[in-house]
Amino acid sequence: MSTCSSQISIPEVKEALGRSGYLVESRVEGVLRRAGYYVDANSTYSDPATGKSREIDLFAISARQGGPERLDLVWDVILVECSNNPQPLAFLTRDPLVNALHREHIKVSGLPVKIPRGAVGGSWEMLSGFLRMETYHHWCAGRLATQFCCFQRKKNSGEWMAHHEDSDFSSFVKLCDALDFYSKKHFQSWLFGEHENVNLQFYYPVLLVQGSLLDVRQRPRSLRVSSTQHIHFRQSAIREGEEVDYHIDVVTERFFPRYLLLVENEMKKAARLMRRRGKIVRMAIDRIAKKAGRLRSPERIQAALDFRP
Repeated sequence: MSTCSSQISIPEVKEALGRSGYLVESRVEGVLRRAGYYVDANSTYSDPATGKSREIDLFAISARQGGPERLDLVWDVILVECSNNPQPLAFLTRDPLVNALHREHIKVSGLPVKIPRGAVGGSWEMLSGFLRMETYHHWCAGRLATQFCCFQRKKNSGEWMAHHEDSDFSSFVKLCDALDFYSKKHFQSWLFGEHENVNLQFYYPVLLVQGSLLDVRQRPRSLRVSSTQHIHFRQSAIREGEEVDYHIDVVTERFFPRYLLLVENEMKKAARLMRRRGKIVRMAIDRIAKKAGRLRSPERIQAALDFRP
């Protein structure tokens, strides 16, 4: 006769929750709220492959003044997936060839995400270039990872092996899909009025881990492995037949409050430059709104608002 209880005990509940990601999600939600963010836990988005509803652990948004008018706003949107990794996550990092080019991968939606190069004509530049974000955005500095792995023991052996944990790979995919969903939703839900304000959303996808992070650096004759709190990771995906790069911050729970300060400083700088160059920004808004305001198709509205090289 089995001595196992048919109902879980309180100590077993605590142990099971401790191994899960539920508690870390709750703690991180509290950190975001105390930092002044509006937070939506388990926010839903549409899976681009299946159309089914999916959930992202945390959606957080905050704003600051981006122009002379009260409703001129620059928002940062932080998308968080949490992982309670029992073994370290290791990322193989390297020095990028041209860090400044990463400004082109900064994801932003709204009005205006592009700025006219001159007073007349159809030539535009992306907002990140206009704001010279390569000089202060953290994606444009430091080392970059494009590969990662976790570790597990081989069966019937004490030997450890490196492998891909499906849950962590899925978290990166979810962050990319959720970013695309919220960006598209922002563009296509536009309702044009007589006067348009600055309304920009900058996106920061984050994988937050409760366990350890490792920075792996390959040298000609050795391998350097060191503990770290923050990794800059690039994930690529195929969108409408083209390769698209997504930059994802991988941070420890301990580092997360400092990460929010990093984001806040970058967004304050961007908003300050928007205000300082308000005349050019105003011209961009008026030109975009004049064209896009005549459109009715959500897809065509997005195309008119968005930047195309």
